[in-house]
Amino acid sequence: MAKRARGHLFRAALIPIGRLDTSAHARLRNWPAWLRTAARPKLGDLVRDAAGDGRAAGVPQVILDRADATPLAVLVDARLVSSDGIPVRVPEPPGADTAVSSAEVPDQQPNDAEQSVASVAGGVITAHDADTPESAPAPGGSEGKRPLAAFGDVLGEVLAARQPESRPQDAAQFGLTTLDAAVGGLLPGKLTLVAGAPNAGASLLPAAAARHTALHRQLPVLYAASGLTRTDVVMRVIAAEGPVHYRRLRLNQLTDQEQQTAAAVAEKLQALAGTVWHIDDGTGLRAADISEAARDIEGLALIVVDRLQRLPDPLVPLSGSDLPAAAQALAQLARVLRVPVVAAVDTDEEALLTALDADVTLTVTRQDERAEVTYAERDFGILSTVELRADLACARFTDTPAEAEEAPTTTPLAGATAQAPVAEASADAPVDSVEEADLLAAAKPFTSGASTGISARLNGTLAALAQARAAGDEQDLEVLRQTVAALAAQGPHMPETDEGQRLGTALAAFDKARRSTAPASPQAPAGITPTAAPAPAASATVTERTEPEPEPELVAEAEDVSEAFQDNTVPPEDSGNVKRGRTYTFFTNKIAAAVDQALQETGGDIDEAVKLLKRKAVPDAMALFKLSRVGATYEHSVYPEPLEFLSKPSQKESDQIWEGRHKWRNESLRTAVKKGLQAALDVTALDTNCAYLSAFKTYLPIGALRHHERGYLSGESGIHRVDHFEWHHEDLPNPLGGRVEPGPYLLDEATVRLLIRCHELGLSEPPHILESWTSGGTEALLEKFRRILNESRTEAVQSNDKATEEYVKAMYSRFTSTIGESGKNQELRRADWVHIIRSQAFASLWLKAHRAYREGLTLVQVAGVDEIHLSGDWRQIWKEGRMPGEIKMKRLYTLGGN
Repeated sequence: MAKRARGHLFRAALIPIGRLDTSAHARLRNWPAWLRTAARPKLGDLVRDAAGDGRAAGVPQVILDRADATPLAVLVDARLVSSDGIPVRVPEPPGADTAVSSAEVPDQQPNDAEQSVASVAGGVITAHDADTPESAPAPGGSEGKRPLAAFGDVLGEVLAARQPESRPQDAAQFGLTTLDAAVGGLLPGKLTLVAGAPNAGASLLPAAAARHTALHRQLPVLYAASGLTRTDVVMRVIAAEGPVHYRRLRLNQLTDQEQQTAAAVAEKLQALAGTVWHIDDGTGLRAADISEAARDIEGLALIVVDRLQRLPDPLVPLSGSDLPAAAQALAQLARVLRVPVVAAVDTDEEALLTALDADVTLTVTRQDERAEVTYAERDFGILSTVELRADLACARFTDTPAEAEEAPTTTPLAGATAQAPVAEASADAPVDSVEEADLLAAAKPFTSGASTGISARLNGTLAALAQARAAGDEQDLEVLRQTVAALAAQGPHMPETDEGQRLGTALAAFDKARRSTAPASPQAPAGITPTAAPAPAASATVTERTEPEPEPELVAEAEDVSEAFQDNTVPPEDSGNVKRGRTYTFFTNKIAAAVDQALQETGGDIDEAVKLLKRKAVPDAMALFKLSRVGATYEHSVYPEPLEFLSKPSQKESDQIWEGRHKWRNESLRTAVKKGLQAALDVTALDTNCAYLSAFKTYLPIGALRHHERGYLSGESGIHRVDHFEWHHEDLPNPLGGRVEPGPYLLDEATVRLLIRCHELGLSEPPHILESWTSGGTEALLEKFRRILNESRTEAVQSNDKATEEYVKAMYSRFTSTIGESGKNQELRRADWVHIIRSQAFASLWLKAHRAYREGLTLVQVAGVDEIHLSGDWRQIWKEGRMPGEIKMKRLYTLGGN
């Protein structure tokens, strides 16, 4: 290998360790050593140092393998190497200590060493003839001393690098004009910490640097995700580059335009970053793992660590008391590999940041959409502060509008569709449009989940308003505006935070503007009117359709959530797993506290307390449901894009889904008794307990429904178009209930599963599914919620606590009846869930009837969700009582008697 500098030609040979003679091998540890990846970019300097300049002997340079520091090869003066394979002898400098035993130096087999040498040299530039500044020669007289650099030479390099036209190309950038100007980029060999309290969005800055480096500079990036999954990382990139709404992307609720944008971004990302962006989201990620992975990536330009966790977690090595050591290891990695390392840490505690001792610390603070980043260096303290705009909805920071006009931030990737700002009011907008835009902007921290403290009803209504505004749904918009104005007039409680004060001010301004304009109230449904959706073909007319029973004692005005559910305490981790000796006490205590509060407010009058609790049943049920989902595996879609056949044409009409509601009588038996062909029968009318509560254990779709024609998919749930279904059993109810018209039918998941069960029992042909609209399904979505309510009801029945029993009943029945298109529940819009839960109740009743039939009892009548009339000893099948799974006797009568 050769390098020419200032007219002098330096020649060195890269040889395996095994080519050294015994004496040279013994002195191996005294020579400068370089990791293989660190040696490649500076091979020319190493050649110069190993060769010497003729006046002073060169100093051999040892090349090491990875983190275990095993010597692979050594660069020596080329004049010392002969072509006949004789061991290379390196002259000893005068006074050198040769007492080191050769046994101390790891040896290698010649073949392995030669292969390693080839791998070192193969990826390195061959020494070139460029006139580069020459460092001072290695000091003669001691091969063991490290090579020194002349101050003047380094000064020339520094000044050259600071010229505008020769900015260091290896400094990574955030892609944010103001921040990059203040920080000067992420410099090689430096560890930069990006610190911020939880919810400040600190981890989005390292992600921005990764996006800019990999996507816009096309350079390799290692993204070490400790706490995030690779899916999280990719979704954040898509959201930021689109831009598209991150939460809707996660919940699979993107609008058609956002779907197109996301698809275009994904296509470009695959082309640009498919091979240069490397993600490590393995469990138990350590600093050593990051170091090892980094050494395997050729030309690595940036290492991102997302994130260092302040709270200790035995399953997360990069957490707790291990952070200082991890930061030290990352700083060492940056110095050894000469690459920038940027790590997010989820705290801004000064004591911890001091202990982490990073070269550079960027501290992020945020108030709504305004963010400040404080730039500090270890030796100089705080140097500057810059302002950014926090666009957390799209998982990114941007320059402030003034800065963006002067120097735009990173533009969307070519081919991606840019979107207009969500909350902009046009110049000719209605008088309250500006106030509405301000209100939605102020509500964003709450509707996005970043802030808490407002009532569940207000939060859900504001979220629905934002969605309807984005969709341009004028009918729903006016109804929702009226609801928001009514809530504003009640003076809802606001948290004593900056976000709460801003929302309270915006809410009052919106209410004032509404009052001044006094718009007319159109007659429109409270639910979200569907927009673009796959419309099914017209279904057959149904003549015996039975609407769901009206909810009893519904009141015009709903109350805010009970005080017991306004506490934001996170449920303890051990709550809920009864199989492991854990209980639901945390949740049932809240139900008990709500009942106690109602009794206190009504002076102990149980009937009045029950009325009050029923008014609070919907918001309380939603608050309890959300608590039950804390820490859950699945994150369900709350407002999926509605499908046309799931929407009611009007409040008094039904949608197109057929539920298997029972209204069956054994007509052949009745005819036989009437004609005297059958003796009179003693009949017992039975009533099942908690039909709808038990039906919460059913397969529900998690995300938005998507159309396909792949038949029945057992791992999914949704709505299916099923061809005509034949039933030939007069002594058993039809699983489709009172349907008399031929198919095809639009059936929900619970009904289709019942038809499949009938086929398995040998009672019918399998259902022929023509097309489906499904999403991934699970029984777990409402299971914990069901168990909590069941436990409270059981305790209430055992203690004869009427208030709690009626309260719990109202919670689960009204939860079921209002999560579709009801105006009484703005927090969850899942009409598909409503159908599936109700049909599960009908299916459960059918299965009970079939069990009685199988046990030899005679079925007389099956009706609704909980009524079975039969003849025979039913107590041999079920236990009598009021608990779930038990049966109550309603009355006795004789079929064929007087």
